[in-house]
Amino acid sequence: MFTNSDSSYAAADDNPTTGLPKVEPSLVYAGSATASRGFKTVSVKAATSEWAAAAQSASGTCFYIHDTGETRYGTAAGGQACTGVEALTASDSGY
Repeated sequence: MFTNSDSSYAAADDNPTTGLPKVEPSLVYAGSATASRGFKTVSVKAATSEWAAAAQSASGTCFYIHDTGETRYGTAAGGQACTGVEALTASDSGY
């Protein structure tokens, strides 16, 4: 899995054999365009130079994280897209 000495985030994806499910199997990982429908489902967007994820809380708020070497955070109200793609818009330095 990704470490600080790696040059790509691409392996930190939803692939059940090589990605995040191997590291943290208690969560369900979905592709970047699939919305999170609960706090145990994480929509992931993994690419060479950036990584983003979104998860919907029990209250319906979606929480985003986006990392490009600098980590950014964001939230969206219930009813909005809660996807890894949308997590790319996270721009706050903290929640």
